[in-house]
Amino acid sequence: MIIWEGYCNTHDLLTVPDVEKLRAEHPDALFVAHPECRPEVWKIADYVGSTTGILKYCRESEHKKFIVATEEGVRYMLELESPDKEFIFASKFLVCPNMKVNNLKKLANALETMQPEIYLPEDVADRARASLERMLQVK
Repeated sequence: MIIWEGYCNTHDLLTVPDVEKLRAEHPDALFVAHPECRPEVWKIADYVGSTTGILKYCRESEHKKFIVATEEGVRYMLELESPDKEFIFASKFLVCPNMKVNNLKKLANALETMQPEIYLPEDVADRARASLERMLQVK
């Protein structure tokens, strides 16, 4: 993901008025937000967490309806893990063009050829490795 000047250009599209409108239309829904949303948006959320956190929170919640503020691609997993629940995405514009560049054919090719090769400074690689290892420990 490319973050420019401290924000995600996709999550930044969502505003407080967008959320307030949906909350008025769906007063029985909990509002869950990704931390890459604007601070004023996640400050009004019932839950703020990573994609994995949002999936877990919705799956484990007794609530049946959620307003979701994260990338649209998460809808599939939310509906797969919680088919008895309703998910209203906070905006039709939460579609990340960078995430849509990847596909299964490109992934298979990268794994088969181990290309492209990416080189990072050792200190950056160490920090990234630590983050990846923590993510793999989450169940």
